[in-house]
This record gives sequence, C-alpha cells and structure tokens, in this order.
Amino acid sequence: MSHSHNLPAAVRFTSNGLIIDGGTVLLSTEGTDLVRCVVVALPLGITRLGRQGPGGCLPDPRS
Repeated sequence: MSHSHNLPAAVRFTSNGLIIDGGTVLLSTEGTDLVRCVVVALPLGITRLGRQGPGGCLPDPRS
C-alpha cells in the first residue's frame, strides 16, 4: 500500500475543537487503479472518504 498527503507535519486544533490545518490523504495499492482519498476539511475537521478522480476527491457512488 502506498500513500501521499498534503497535511502539515502537525495537525493543529483550537481550544474549542476546530481544526487549523487540514488536507487530503491518498491511499492506493499496487495492482489496482483505485485510489482512495480522505479529506480533513477546515474548520470543523469533517472527514470524508471518497475516490480520487480528475476533479479531486470525489464521493464514492457505492457509499
């Protein structure tokens, strides 16, 4: 399995739980074209799982 991301070295949160740093993590496995993505969105830290596509991290139609 391989991965890449654009998260900072430390993901920071405010005292009331909002996230200051966010980004996207890409996960893939050899032998398949499927690339999963996990997005941590500002400011609430909402996490979304999807598939990486030409427009970025897209919702998975099977979820």
